Amino acid sequence: MLRAMSISSPRMSVLRAGAFALVLAVAASPAFAAGKPAAKGGVNDEAARRITVAESYVPQFGLTATVSANYARAGMITVDAGLDVPDPALRAKLQKMAPRVRDALRSALAEYANTHYRPGAAPDPDTIARMLQLAINRETGGAGAKVLLANVMVQR
Repeated sequence: MLRAMSISSPRMSVLRAGAFALVLAVAASPAFAAGKPAAKGGVNDEAARRITVAESYVPQFGLTATVSANYARAGMITVDAGLDVPDPALRAKLQKMAPRVRDALRSALAEYANTHYRPGAAPDPDTIARMLQLAINRETGGAGAKVLLANVMVQR
């Protein structure tokens, strides 16, 4: 006959430890897989994320900013953009200072989201492009890189 196991029995402790190890193994496998480079055409493949084959194009994907209303989160604006930089020297400079460029673009988008955008309205791509262009011009010290918007999306 089957006997009911008590919660404090050694057998129950072993079962709990085994279940815990199984849960950790299942949860950790996607985390370790994310660190591996994706196969050709995968999400981590830089060529798959480019919207053009032009050498002068430098992609800037995943720029996000939180939209606030009445001191609370009202949504998020996501922009996928790129920079058209025909000058190879300037393009190399921009790629070396990529963290500063992304910070300038995210700051400009946050400024748009919190001062120019009204929750519930459609975003204005012209204003976003103008503000991102001003941020790039400040970082590069002048003209030479043109901002190209690929996608503007608002999530509520």
